[in-house]
Amino acid sequence: MVNFAKTGVKKMDIGRRNFITSKQYMTFLISAQVGVGAITLPNRLAVSVGHDGWIAVIFGGIISASLSTLSVKLMERYKDKNLFEINSLSYGKFFGTALNLLVILYSFLKCSITLGFFVQTVHTTALKLTPAIILAAVLAAPAIYLSWYGLKPMCRFASVIFVIIFLEFFLFTLRFGEFKTVFLMPVGIFKIPKMARAIFSTSYTFLSSSILTIIYTEITDKKNALKYSLTSNVITTLFILISTAFTIGLFGENMLKHIIFPLYEVATTYNVPVLERIDLWFLSIWFPALSMSFGLYFFIIYYSIGKVFKKTNSSASKSSPNKAKKSIFNMNTVSLLVLSIFIVLFSIIPNNFSDVRKYIIILDYIGNPLIFGPLIFNYILSFFKKPALH
Repeated sequence: MVNFAKTGVKKMDIGRRNFITSKQYMTFLISAQVGVGAITLPNRLAVSVGHDGWIAVIFGGIISASLSTLSVKLMERYKDKNLFEINSLSYGKFFGTALNLLVILYSFLKCSITLGFFVQTVHTTALKLTPAIILAAVLAAPAIYLSWYGLKPMCRFASVIFVIIFLEFFLFTLRFGEFKTVFLMPVGIFKIPKMARAIFSTSYTFLSSSILTIIYTEITDKKNALKYSLTSNVITTLFILISTAFTIGLFGENMLKHIIFPLYEVATTYNVPVLERIDLWFLSIWFPALSMSFGLYFFIIYYSIGKVFKKTNSSASKSSPNKAKKSIFNMNTVSLLVLSIFIVLFSIIPNNFSDVRKYIIILDYIGNPLIFGPLIFNYILSFFKKPALH
């Protein structure tokens, strides 16, 4: 373990600012998954399988838990290596680098469309006349600022998700008298192909569980990684399951198919004399969750770019430590600014929410095989390459 005090590196400098505990990772993951997934998933599931959408959430959660377990087991076999190093070991320098670049490119596109989702959500529900480029820049700013300071501050900020979940459940209790169980009946009349597509559509929510393979080396108590990874999966699945079932029982599947933001609609159709526009209160408390969904992918790209230049930085630091620290600082600043500009520009390509959903579907088809295919293959391959890895 490096003694940061002796080396003169500040407490929140390049290495230490990304160190987090398993519990902080759990909070970060819950915030990222709930932010984007819960707000529109009930609508997409209603379109796919009607009132059986909640069943798709259960299956999606089980699959996500299985892949989270596989991710942890893979990282345990490779000890202190991250995904990019594992890919290079498994596929060689050329193919491994190509795969790593594809992962970074996919993360870039996912980050852009997540910000686009955020922009269209605000544009549709609140600020209809504000230009998309202004919304994108303003909404991206907090996550970009936190990314500069590292993973630890982002995880601390993500803790607000538990307040959001509590307030959402409180809103459900206020409207529970309008809930009709008949809207959930009969159970299990779905067709298997449609249910398979519905389960697939939940991947946009649960796919971020795969980031463990990238930031695993930053977790200080790795022995608890599996426990808290599965805990985050259970909390996310339960919240989305309850949200989906409640909105079906409140609106009915036919109406739900035409409501883009079901959770927002729960707030807009409830009157509270003292608070007046409860829908605006809902948006204000939901913004941090949406911001963390975007922040997750932004940080992963920013972090991944830093890993690509790791060897260059290491060589420079040996020859001239002071010059290297200044060079790394400048490189980080430039990469952050350039990355921010490109993501903001790409995020406004979708002109409306229909375009956003179309791009999300395309990314789902790309992301599932790109992320989970190599994950499974790497784990199988680790048994054959075990002597060379430890």
